[in-house]
Amino acid sequence: MRIKAQGPVKRLYTIPEGAYYLGRTVYALRELLWAGRLPYVKDGKRIYVDVADMDGYIDRSKTVEELRQARRKKALKKLEALNEADGTP
Repeated sequence: MRIKAQGPVKRLYTIPEGAYYLGRTVYALRELLWAGRLPYVKDGKRIYVDVADMDGYIDRSKTVEELRQARRKKALKKLEALNEADGTP
């Protein structure tokens, strides 16, 4: 069995590569960059996206069903409290 030699792991991705990595379109990735939701590295005219920043974006974008349910319950309790304060049944 032959083991393939591995070089350094690629850290910076072009916009098309970053879009593929995130499973988004090139335009959607550009919108994230323009909105400041994802930082980028500029080298002259070229724009690169750091894989660590993309992973961070993915982690920040994750949702957990339990958190959503807890938020819903909290919102319902606030709504009920507001309704009671207004006298609305």
